[in-house]
Amino acid sequence: MKREIKFRAQELGSGEWVYGDLIHKRTAPGEIMIRQRSGVESDVDVETVGQYTGVKDKAGNEIYEGDIITRLGIKGIGNVTFSKGSFYAVFVGFAWSLSKLDAEYDLHVVGNMFEDK
Repeated sequence: MKREIKFRAQELGSGEWVYGDLIHKRTAPGEIMIRQRSGVESDVDVETVGQYTGVKDKAGNEIYEGDIITRLGIKGIGNVTFSKGSFYAVFVGFAWSLSKLDAEYDLHVVGNMFEDK
């Protein structure tokens, strides 16, 4: 299985989302950076780091761990989380594996748990 592995997190200071490779700082254990494709490295808030699931919603938006999604036919919203080696959309009372729920199931990203508490 081939999928793109990348991360997103909010940049310290600006709060802007940055996307790319996750880098652990050697000078400050526990702190991380995101290296964007342009080569720019940004210090990020560790609490906001989320991995790309490899799945896009109906509009073509990438779905990341920490996103909030809706699905046609399901009342309510689900949080995207990683557990037991897979990404899941956790709705009230049940969870769906995102490997089974792709754009054909009418997924829509409606926010993320960091900005839309």
